[in-house]
Amino acid sequence: MKMPKMLRRARRWQGRWGLICWLLLVPLGGCAVGGCAPGGGSGPSPEEGPEAAADSRQGPLNVVLISIDTLRPDHLSCYGYSRSTSPYIDQFAATGVLFEETVSTTAWTLPGHASMLSGLSPRRHGALRRDLAIRPSAKLLAEYLDELGYFSTAVVDAPFVQASYGFDRGFDHYLWDKEAGRYQHQQSVLAALQQAHDLYRKEARPFFAFFHYMSVHSPYRPEPEFDVFRTPGAEEGSSLDGRNLSRLRKKLEAGEITLSPLDVARLVDLYDGEILSMDERMGELFRRIQELDLEESTVVVLTADHGEEFYEHGNILHNRTLYEEVLRVPLIVRGPGIPAERRVTALTSLVDVTPTLLQLVGAPSPSGLDGISLVRFWRDDARPRRELELATSAPDGSHAKIGMRTAGEKLQIDRENSLRELYDLIEDPGETKNLAPEDPRTQELEDLLVKEIWSEGSGEVELSSEDEEILRSLGYL
Repeated sequence: MKMPKMLRRARRWQGRWGLICWLLLVPLGGCAVGGCAPGGGSGPSPEEGPEAAADSRQGPLNVVLISIDTLRPDHLSCYGYSRSTSPYIDQFAATGVLFEETVSTTAWTLPGHASMLSGLSPRRHGALRRDLAIRPSAKLLAEYLDELGYFSTAVVDAPFVQASYGFDRGFDHYLWDKEAGRYQHQQSVLAALQQAHDLYRKEARPFFAFFHYMSVHSPYRPEPEFDVFRTPGAEEGSSLDGRNLSRLRKKLEAGEITLSPLDVARLVDLYDGEILSMDERMGELFRRIQELDLEESTVVVLTADHGEEFYEHGNILHNRTLYEEVLRVPLIVRGPGIPAERRVTALTSLVDVTPTLLQLVGAPSPSGLDGISLVRFWRDDARPRRELELATSAPDGSHAKIGMRTAGEKLQIDRENSLRELYDLIEDPGETKNLAPEDPRTQELEDLLVKEIWSEGSGEVELSSEDEEILRSLGYL
């Protein structure tokens, strides 16, 4: 029987303390894995085929969604990178579907995750500045799954995905460990997975687990055992150490300094070390899923909210532009009925994550989403025409840009100086030749954009002084 809403809310508040207690009381080395049939739920419709969800006799699938902040796909070996930065993620990708051309809706954490978890563009979910929460009208993935009886848990690692922005809606447990280091954050993730698993075995209740990792994000400080990448001459020829990069960006934007090739190489070396460190934790998480015997009942998705700039267009970090280096993200999906070693080359988006997962668990498809389910992309090699809205800014709303991304083109418009940039991404993937002044497609794509996106309707968020200090350490303030 469905739990009354007020009681569910109370249970979520209790759940946050419950997870903390769980960290202290539950040993992480293992648990009793009993055989019991999962609970009921709507299965896939006949036309969706066997790949749309697991055999309906098994009940609804569990969902694990992993978001690695600031992770560029072209720095992962499975996406063709020359360095071996991601052996465990590579193994994971080989067991599922890898999407080669997935873009975010934005270039920073708050609106990117809001799009991932709502299926909506930034214009529609409203979380576009650090003082704006997700609109109440923007229903989130956990809320859809809550209506289906799912137990939902989250462990996040950054202030821009904290509960005050609305991200906790639909969750039973939502934990942000402000003081946690990398080791403790990973222990929190593993404990949350253990708790969800134990409830699944005991009560046959499917679960949704959302795990967000921040450590690839600047400052780049890989542990010594992962700080192994060396471009010849970079360590000796550059004074940069991966810290204080927001201050460095201000000097770049003011024209006070430029970066040498060795400076850029040093930053990339450190960033790649962070990815290698993160990959080790992914390997631990994937092993725990296997040890808990969840692989045949669980869909696992790995993605990111945005990428990172390394001076491709004269700047570093992210959130200032809509170039490919900050828009492209990895997307890998693995689970029962999902083919292994499949690569999809069609254009896809972060807004597709929510509708895809809802179809995979056999839920009705919501109307009015900007995203679409990707099941038919790996089943039928679908390649629908897509025109994807983009929007970004600094967290305070400055440096605002809007744009449109198609399978072969990109338009971005600077809201402050009206500069228009149009790129042919097939002939010019590095976005070096601006076609906007003479190409009629500039106006055609611009006509599709809704210009006034910073509109009313979002709740206001006040950050604490502690939150602001954390954001300052991450280069946002």
